[in-house]
Amino acid sequence: MTTEQNEEQVDPEKATKIRESLALFPLPRVVARYSHDYDLPEDMALRVVEEMKRFLALCAMNSSARYGMRGIVDDAWHTFMIFSRDYFAFCEAIAGTYIHHEPEERGSDDGLEQRLALSRDSYRRTLADYEKVFGSEPPIDIWPRVQSGEALHEPACRNACGRSCSRCGRGCASCGHGCSRCNRCGRG
Repeated sequence: MTTEQNEEQVDPEKATKIRESLALFPLPRVVARYSHDYDLPEDMALRVVEEMKRFLALCAMNSSARYGMRGIVDDAWHTFMIFSRDYFAFCEAIAGTYIHHEPEERGSDDGLEQRLALSRDSYRRTLADYEKVFGSEPPIDIWPRVQSGEALHEPACRNACGRSCSRCGRGCASCGHGCSRCNRCGRG
């Protein structure tokens, strides 16, 4: 499904209602737990949780689209789901139904290139639709950009491979973890 098809399926009135509903769910317990579990400053955890809510809003606005994300936003989603009552209430209010977490299939090397291409395409669709729906580019420290032909890796340490730190989303000096290689994809 192309982004153009996704755009046609998003009802602008529904999108406005969903965007406004996000503010009704500040999720302080999720932010605190995510901050603690991933050793992040609370302000960074709050930013990531807000971006996770936006991702779920995209899913609610266009349930037939195949949106992609990973890394810190996915980690925040996992944390949110363990607060099952809060997660269920959020889903009901935002989507009218439960938003299932469906990870991409892992498998043998057969079809790996096709799966990687699908993963990149769904992630790019997320970034494109995010900008259309929310009126701004997704923050690059939380939503890294993927170059053509590049595998979709997690944000990595600026010291090792030129991306942001996977702990805090900023450069390595920002969080003090002193990373020397990416603790997500192993590059470095």
